[in-house]
Amino acid sequence: MNLILGTVQFGLDYGITNESGKVSTIEAQHILQVASHAGIHLLDTAAAYGDSETVLGKLCHKRNEFNLISKIPSSKTHALDIRKSVDESLSRLQTSKLHAILFHDQQDVLSKESKQSFEILSELKSEQKIAHIGASFYSPDALESALAMHDLDIIQIPANCLDQRFQQSGLLDEAKRQGVEIHVRSLFLQGLLLSENNQLPTYLQQFKPELTRYFDLAKTLSLTPLQLALLYLSNNECMDYGVVGCLNRQQLIEITDASNYVQELLSEPQFKNKLDLSCLASSSEQLINPSLWK
Repeated sequence: MNLILGTVQFGLDYGITNESGKVSTIEAQHILQVASHAGIHLLDTAAAYGDSETVLGKLCHKRNEFNLISKIPSSKTHALDIRKSVDESLSRLQTSKLHAILFHDQQDVLSKESKQSFEILSELKSEQKIAHIGASFYSPDALESALAMHDLDIIQIPANCLDQRFQQSGLLDEAKRQGVEIHVRSLFLQGLLLSENNQLPTYLQQFKPELTRYFDLAKTLSLTPLQLALLYLSNNECMDYGVVGCLNRQQLIEITDASNYVQELLSEPQFKNKLDLSCLASSSEQLINPSLWK
């Protein structure tokens, strides 16, 4: 599994465990240097991520080692104008072409207007303003409908040791049969899976047993929580890329080191053959869907 640098923290104060706020422009520059050195060449952003696109435009417009993925804002918050949205993202990012543009809202892929939207995106593809078309999904049901309706180059889904819905649905196998590239976000569940000492908000206290089971398995496998989080993705052959965010360069170094370590572990048949993470899967949507946290 390869890594994509997620840049929501470049534009917003994001994450349940984030105590330092939005990443400064200087630190963002350092993070990009680490990413380049680690061989990460895809950056994930969105018009909805505050001024993330603008920050990336300033930092990346003279660098050619990064390819950019952005997202079309939801029609719930903006009038859906595909061409205008893409052109504005290109302008903020100071680039002439995006590696991919994704629909940020799965409902915009399923609406009756979606056929026209995909036709416009196909035109932008032929104009070489975008290379790939895709969408971000939140539920397996929405993905199933979208795969039947449209030709998608890329899908982005949430998945982690606790959230195994998409893997268990069998839809990732179907997506691969259709030639779709699969990007996975929410690997760390907004940082909840990275530290056993996180202070859980009141509304998540009821899920402490499920989180404890996760941290206990990390200890049993002699892994850090970060390594276990990345192990789930590296062990799934359907998943092509993992989107990882960070607040500083040291965090990204730790993530890339952990990713390399677990990939080495998985090259050992004795370890891989006895690995079973299905016991960590949670059916509690209130835990695995951060949009429901309140």
